[in-house]
Amino acid sequence: MSNSADVLRIKEDGYDYMKKMLFILACLTPLVCARADVYTVDCGGDPAADFERIQDAIDFASDGDTIVVKPCTYQENIRFKGKRIEVTSLYPDISVIVEMTVITASSDYTVRFDNGETSGSVLTGFTITGRGIHCNGSSPVISKNIITNCNNNAITGVNYPHPLIEKNTITFNGPIAIDNCLGDIIENEITHNGNGGAIHICDGDVMGNVISYNINASDGGGLFYCTGQILDNVIICNEAGGDGGAIYGGGSEIAGNTIFGNKAADRGGGLCARAGTVDNNIIAGNRAAYGSAMADCSAGIRNNTITGNRVKIAGTLSQCPGYIENNIIAFNEGPVGMAGISGVSSNSYNCFWNNNGNNFIGGATQGEGDLKADPCFAMTGHWDANGTDGDPNDDFWIEGDYHVLSENGRWNGTVLRWVYDSSTSPCIDAGFDYWDWKGEYWPHGGRINQGCYGGTSQASMSPLTVVGNVADLNLDDEGLVDFHDLMLLAQMWPYDWPLLREDLDRNGRVDFADYAVLVANWQPFPPPTPSPMTWKSEPNAISTSEITMEAADANSSDNSTVEYRFKEISGNPGASDRDWHSSQIHMDTGLSQGLEYCYIVQARNTVNLVETKWSVAKCARTWSPPSPNPMTWATAPNATSWSSVTMTATSAVATDGGGVEYFFDEISGKPGGSDRDWDASPVFTDTGLYDASTYCYRVKARNAGNKLVTGWSAERCATTPAAPPPTPDPMAWSTPPTAASYSSITMSASVATPGDGSAVEYYFQNVTVTDGSHDRNWGSSRVYTDTGLSMRTQYCYRVKARNQRNHRETGWSPQLCATTPCNDTTPPYFPGGVYWESIPCEQDRPVVPPTQCMYWVVMTAAEAEDDSGGPLQYRFVNTNGPASSGWQTSRYYEYFICFSHKGYDFYVEARDACENVSTASPIIKAWPCE
Repeated sequence: MSNSADVLRIKEDGYDYMKKMLFILACLTPLVCARADVYTVDCGGDPAADFERIQDAIDFASDGDTIVVKPCTYQENIRFKGKRIEVTSLYPDISVIVEMTVITASSDYTVRFDNGETSGSVLTGFTITGRGIHCNGSSPVISKNIITNCNNNAITGVNYPHPLIEKNTITFNGPIAIDNCLGDIIENEITHNGNGGAIHICDGDVMGNVISYNINASDGGGLFYCTGQILDNVIICNEAGGDGGAIYGGGSEIAGNTIFGNKAADRGGGLCARAGTVDNNIIAGNRAAYGSAMADCSAGIRNNTITGNRVKIAGTLSQCPGYIENNIIAFNEGPVGMAGISGVSSNSYNCFWNNNGNNFIGGATQGEGDLKADPCFAMTGHWDANGTDGDPNDDFWIEGDYHVLSENGRWNGTVLRWVYDSSTSPCIDAGFDYWDWKGEYWPHGGRINQGCYGGTSQASMSPLTVVGNVADLNLDDEGLVDFHDLMLLAQMWPYDWPLLREDLDRNGRVDFADYAVLVANWQPFPPPTPSPMTWKSEPNAISTSEITMEAADANSSDNSTVEYRFKEISGNPGASDRDWHSSQIHMDTGLSQGLEYCYIVQARNTVNLVETKWSVAKCARTWSPPSPNPMTWATAPNATSWSSVTMTATSAVATDGGGVEYFFDEISGKPGGSDRDWDASPVFTDTGLYDASTYCYRVKARNAGNKLVTGWSAERCATTPAAPPPTPDPMAWSTPPTAASYSSITMSASVATPGDGSAVEYYFQNVTVTDGSHDRNWGSSRVYTDTGLSMRTQYCYRVKARNQRNHRETGWSPQLCATTPCNDTTPPYFPGGVYWESIPCEQDRPVVPPTQCMYWVVMTAAEAEDDSGGPLQYRFVNTNGPASSGWQTSRYYEYFICFSHKGYDFYVEARDACENVSTASPIIKAWPCE
């Protein structure tokens, strides 16, 4: 991620000769250098070799001796026995020699450091197979070996061992490559080990390794609980059956690593449960159920590029509550709306882009300085479908180039040159201004870039060439270019290495051209103070075309006076610079309304003309209506009930430094709609509306101070829903139908509550009289009296109600009935006391066919009269026999008796409709009719 190691090597090369000479001189002094012997080992039968077995040579050797082992396969167990000796192959730096010099054992550990060995015990240049290496409380050097196909861990430690493990190839071992080793692990290739992962429990620094294709059935496919620094490693395509596809646990810094293509079944495809800071890493193309890039990482996460990670459930970063700053978090994938930061965090000054619909979930919110913009990578990484478009499980990650585009210079690591683009990324100079930007090269903006290269020598160049000085190599507070900078240039002369600050013309080498640049920018005397210049009054619009500003008071550094220069850097129409002048105040006029103009200021001594650095840019917008203009809707009008519509205008930004007021206009003209006069709230709820009606609105805004008004927003409408019918529904009775007289029935409905806020109307239906003549049509009274009814008649009723405004009706009430009474108490009578028109007698009637039974008693009552004039009924009663007519309207009655001379006795009586009964007639005995 940085060129620090490369620069260090360059500087060390300059001292190599001196180091070698000092070493030779020291070894020529007999009091300093003790005698050391070299023994050779060859199991191939070389008679010149001192030993055939390595262990024999170790047993014979003394501290300080070297044992050189020739190519052969040595089937033996090696024990250093605490001796400070070096056991080496013939040429540890030649891979074919290392491959041909094999130590293997079928039982126990192939190599043991079990007797307190220190860094004086060195094993280098072998192929170790069989049972691996064991370190018991020891600290040997294990270097430049191939440790492979061990059916045990490649290197196992117990009792707090601190071996230095460097430049080894450790592959195809199991279950673990390096287990419980607490020393540094440097520049190894650790690949295809499993099922316990690559490195399990370590305490030293893990630096410069390639850790790939390792598998852990539990947590930490690459590293598990490594508490030292994890720096400049390539950690790719590792897999964990639990959490932490690349790294699980631990607490020190993780920086400068490339971490991609790793997978965790549960949490943290890249990192999980780290307590240390995570800085300047590429974390790309990792997969997990939660936190595809990181999960449960509690410390700061800064200046990383986090891209292309795939989450199954939620969160590219999941439950990482620390500071998340200066990162690029872009192109991450997952379920729609679930690929951003999940969980509350302190995020700020990050760049978010295209994270599948939502950047903040599960309580996360946008922080100060967070951008939503395309970071403009030189080349975006991507997933390759591996020929199976419908199966994401076999997709693999293709890495990109995450340097961001810059018109002023972008580092291309392929050609090792600065290249120039046609556009500039918004991530340049966009980081939190608290963080140290001085690792970035000029031109810089005096502010750290976002992403994994921010703050490093590979940071893309800023467009702000007015900030800083290309020749200020020591970045001193004074901004001077003097002999200190010349000395730094001389130290790097003449190195042909492109990524150096001293390469001032960025041509890939330090030479006379860079010296010429330094001379051209020579500034050995300090400028006025403060430097950079500051503002006494930042730019401020005072009208639609004028902006005024004032520089801070500057103090001359050469006892002369001070001049000030103002520069407008937006390039908007009408802007102008102000050249050197003694006045600290500048007013820019002739500007365009509503545009933003940005200014910087510097000062200089009037005698030696040494200039301060430019101030930070400050901007002001000429007066104009608030923005946006025309006004827009944050939430269009929306019916919130049958009688109300709520809406929210976009939060407008005042252009006069004050607040904003909003005016809402209801334009449909429908009853109940109303406007909202100027008010600071962007939210308006219109109430008292009619249901099932469409109301239309528009909104405008104005500055609270200068009252400049935006144009109207687009018109937006909302339709209120239909209000419900009155309650109760179905309707109910307060007083059921009750006869009020012989010709009227009265009743009352329950009090109904309108459903639309208007009044209530009631409808009473007489269901007995079906022609509607006795219904009570819609009316506001809930009491109804039905008149003109027949006496002594049952009438049945039901009632319903409706809203007066929208006529929504309730269901019918239950049907209830009432009967009218009679108004007559006088019984009928037979005029003149004549009861019979023909008295009862036995009548002979032949029947067919003839039988002996052929007699009937027949009779006809006289016509009775009644004062009410209503219909009458008659009843004929047999007092000494079983027959009686019951009440009937006919005055005639007959009774079959079969034989004559029965002598039955009868009387007759009448009654009216009110059941008043007349006086009964005298009893008459029925004899054969004459």
